[in-house]
Amino acid sequence: MQLISYPASSNYYGSLGIQYQPANSQREKPERSNFDVLGELPVSSTSETNQFRRILKLLRQAAQDLDFCIAVIHCSYHQKSRDAIDYSKNWRGEFDLVVLAPDRVFVYELKSGNISIHDGRTDNKPWEIERNGSTHKEPSWFRQASRQRYYLLQTFLNEQKKKLDIPEPNHFVVDSRIILPDMTGCINFYQKAPLEITGPDMEVLATRISNLDFEFIRGIYSEPRKEPDCHVRTGSICRNQSDRIKDILKSADIGLKAERWFQVLKEHELTKDFRNTHTEKFRLSKPIAQEIAQALQNGNQDY
Repeated sequence: MQLISYPASSNYYGSLGIQYQPANSQREKPERSNFDVLGELPVSSTSETNQFRRILKLLRQAAQDLDFCIAVIHCSYHQKSRDAIDYSKNWRGEFDLVVLAPDRVFVYELKSGNISIHDGRTDNKPWEIERNGSTHKEPSWFRQASRQRYYLLQTFLNEQKKKLDIPEPNHFVVDSRIILPDMTGCINFYQKAPLEITGPDMEVLATRISNLDFEFIRGIYSEPRKEPDCHVRTGSICRNQSDRIKDILKSADIGLKAERWFQVLKEHELTKDFRNTHTEKFRLSKPIAQEIAQALQNGNQDY
């Protein structure tokens, strides 16, 4: 499978930016693009194919200021049982779309059709989804994203660092997004309170919230951890407690860390999210990113 380059400006043949040029044409070749696609569009349904086309177009626009961006379509993976999420058994899965750029890695799970989320949660409980007027339970989309992210971070990318001799200071960061069509109905997405609050954030809270709220927070985040300086949530909490914690943190202008790597977005929100989400923890060169993309596309690698 070869990388397919999107020319900076041209007429397009097909959906992936393959330039059509008559055999006798004397036109100059377009400049090399910074956006490449590895893989083939799905053909299972028209709505799914069209959604992939729209997403790739949005990504191409979002990445135009980057040195490069590589999108890998429909690649499979196999995680052995040592994984920390569910080490009792092996599991296999498939990525809809993985995007590699110099300072960001995204996993996009695309959901097509007329869809609404009535109850989505950042845990392993089933999600209540409405499709074409029919409501039913589906396995947790958050759990699916967690497995994908775990495989990339803890297995695949760690192995690639060794194989490609990527400098040790590079610490990969993977962000997961569920992408829904713009025509999506309601999105009732329940974000759990964070597992920990840093020491500096706790100091900020002490000056910005009431004594009653601060004692409530301190009672739940009562387990200190020296390295790094943070307060860990002890035990389980109910939904009302979680909602209160989120409201307190929001009122104090302290973000929820759990939201940084997992979000549910509509298509029109993708461009802004992609541009605003990056890290200084790693930096990929294009040749290294191409090697990683090709290895990911090969799939079915057992580590």
